[in-house]
Amino acid sequence: MYKVIIVEDEDPIRRGLECAIPWTELDCTVVGSGRNGQEGMRAIEELEPDIVIVDINMPMDGVEMMKQTHEAHPYSAIVLSGYSSFDYAKDAMKYGAIRYLLKPLKKDELCEAIAEAKTQCERRRMWASKQSAQQSLQ
Repeated sequence: MYKVIIVEDEDPIRRGLECAIPWTELDCTVVGSGRNGQEGMRAIEELEPDIVIVDINMPMDGVEMMKQTHEAHPYSAIVLSGYSSFDYAKDAMKYGAIRYLLKPLKKDELCEAIAEAKTQCERRRMWASKQSAQQSLQ
């Protein structure tokens, strides 16, 4: 199972994501959530998620949260936004976002992004395993 954290300041959207997505069918489980970037950072540090779904515009915005966590805690980020600004998307990609999805969110787009995030997680795991094997040979 892939561990997912949802960081979204709008309660109805956060709860909707937690409840409306068939997480077990996607081989995922929601292990935590946050209402802002600070709560998201704490959840990332404590729970070491594989996938983080994050709103871009909230107190301590999603890009700043990703900037402060992406190097120390490898995860695949899916960004949600009500803004179609290229600058927002560019900044999000700079800190590891694999997708930038616009609200209102379409369930099939999110499921596709989750599949892509899972593939990225597997690649990261294989690379880490290969690195570990190489180090043990030295």
